Amino acid sequence: MADTLTIRISRILNWILAAVVVTFYTATFLASIFQCTPIQKAWISKAEGICIDQTQLRYAGHAVNLITSVWVIALPLSVLFRLSTRAREVTQIIFVVLLGGFIQGV
Repeated sequence: MADTLTIRISRILNWILAAVVVTFYTATFLASIFQCTPIQKAWISKAEGICIDQTQLRYAGHAVNLITSVWVIALPLSVLFRLSTRAREVTQIIFVVLLGGFIQGV
């Protein structure tokens, strides 16, 4: 029963993660399109209007990317700890998952 519950919780967390990623990237896409008022100020710098600070938008994007990357790395760990396999095999699998996280960070 506990294994089924763990898998169910993992699926729910996967769907939540997918929703967060899709929502964030949709919002970022729309923010990049409508970053200036009027919109043509984005490509005509001498036009009258104002634009959002691109640096803050990038920092927010990096923060969300970092959080979702850690989330993706952490998701399989709870299932891996509950596997009924030898400790050495679980350690090797966890090493591969964390190696992927390291590569993501580089």
